[in-house]
This record gives sequence, C-alpha cells and structure tokens, in this order.
Amino acid sequence: MKKKKKRLTKHHLVNRCMGGGNELSNLLALDEKRHQAWHLLFHNLNLDEVISLLQRLKKAKYEIEPPM
Repeated sequence: MKKKKKRLTKHHLVNRCMGGGNELSNLLALDEKRHQAWHLLFHNLNLDEVISLLQRLKKAKYEIEPPM
C-alpha cells in the first residue's frame, strides 16, 4: 500500500495581519492537519503569545496541584 503524501502549508509565526511577512525566518512548514490544529487551539496567536499562554497554564496548574 502506497503512503499518502502529506501536503505542507506555510504557517506565519507573526501573522500577516500583525505585520509579519513571508521571509523564511517568519515561516514554519506544517502539514495541513497540524496547521489546522494550531489554529483550532491557538487561533491567530503568534509563537511568543502561545509560549506565554502555556507558561501561565503551567503556573496555574502548579498552584492548584504542586509537582511531586
């Protein structure tokens, strides 16, 4: 059985609507499924905003349930 090729899409680390361009340093190649998942989870947050969100969630989790 032949494997289906995954189609890659361009994900902008800084959104175009927020001034991000198409330079390579601002692009991430993601397959369609992962690209859709990113936007489902994080909407149009940029990478720094996602990292900040995840850090806040981790901090809140440890305030509720300290690590063992």
